[in-house]
Amino acid sequence: MGMLVGTLVVSHVSSKWATWTLMIFLLAIHLGTNYMAVRAVCMRTLNRQRANLVFSSIIEQMTLNTKLEHIESKIQTIMPSKIKWPIPGEVSAKEKVFEKDGVLRSKGRVLGYCRIGVTLQTLLNSLGSVNKDTKHDRLQQHLDIFQHDKFIVAFEDEQKTYFVTLKEGANTSDILCAWMFVLLVANSRISEDRQDIFDTLEKTHKLVVGIWPEIIKRLGEVGWDLVVDGIQTRSGARIRIKEEL
Repeated sequence: MGMLVGTLVVSHVSSKWATWTLMIFLLAIHLGTNYMAVRAVCMRTLNRQRANLVFSSIIEQMTLNTKLEHIESKIQTIMPSKIKWPIPGEVSAKEKVFEKDGVLRSKGRVLGYCRIGVTLQTLLNSLGSVNKDTKHDRLQQHLDIFQHDKFIVAFEDEQKTYFVTLKEGANTSDILCAWMFVLLVANSRISEDRQDIFDTLEKTHKLVVGIWPEIIKRLGEVGWDLVVDGIQTRSGARIRIKEEL
């Protein structure tokens, strides 16, 4: 309809300068109305950007974005009634129309990037250019930390990129849990001066295991769709760990 109106209006303009001025004006109106239409949409699924906004808000309220010390006491002091759980409408107002794919962001600051659903070989390659035995030992450490989870996380320090391999049977809750886990690790890596990655993974894992059931429950109660997966933008690999069979 907009293009038809524009064509009819331009046909009544004689000068070249006036035609271009009118075309630019109509294009600006077209882009502006489309931008407003996009901004007016309120989605209830958690894609990567919305997950960043939701989880970074929760992390900030729990004051866990600085250090992961005293995990046990922090879990005990987390009171769901004291947390203002982000709702779809509030998060929608903070969304950007364009966002970098896979970026991990907290309070506007880029913490790193995440590739989720990668193959085990890709995760293995992220462990660095070390000899085969050392790389195997590192992989085993990751497998041990995440032996009871549906995902495995590794970190490539130079590129600040996190790699998430999903296990067979991983559902939307598991994928969201992996994203919050990575966001927590990214926060701690920024604030704790490159401490040992395995120490960070173990501390964060202990924390997430304690709080995730409550978080996923509360997010569902405030209106988020926790069935549809909005984190994986394309089909990814799934692995099966022999010990779990």
